[in-house]
Amino acid sequence: MYRNIVIPVNVFSRDDREQAFCHAQFFANVSSGHVHLLGFIPEYVRILERGYVSDMHRLEYVLRDQALRRLATLAEQLVLPEGFIHTYVYLGTLPEGVKELAEQQLEDVIVLGATQELGFVDMLRQFSVPLLLI
Repeated sequence: MYRNIVIPVNVFSRDDREQAFCHAQFFANVSSGHVHLLGFIPEYVRILERGYVSDMHRLEYVLRDQALRRLATLAEQLVLPEGFIHTYVYLGTLPEGVKELAEQQLEDVIVLGATQELGFVDMLRQFSVPLLLI
């Protein structure tokens, strides 16, 4: 079955991910799979940092730190053995982040909640990885 399950998470959005997490946890438990939480910081945040070049690195550091804390909170919702939940932060669009994980061969299926970033669904279908839209 699926050994690597990716759940994209917009770390600055408060949408409902409960169903996506339940399905990912089920697949992970059935096949002893790993869950990869891909936190992405939306592209519009990069536009904000263009005007402040001197603070760009500091802003990126703060955003990544907040994203990692948010992903750690979300990871606590999953009931999986230690070492089976991995977190990644990507600054950019969701398809770019998924492509980066694909290059590392860390995905067998993408689980996406129905309220999450629906504009990217068509772009995600271009990948050869199955997409489970819940």
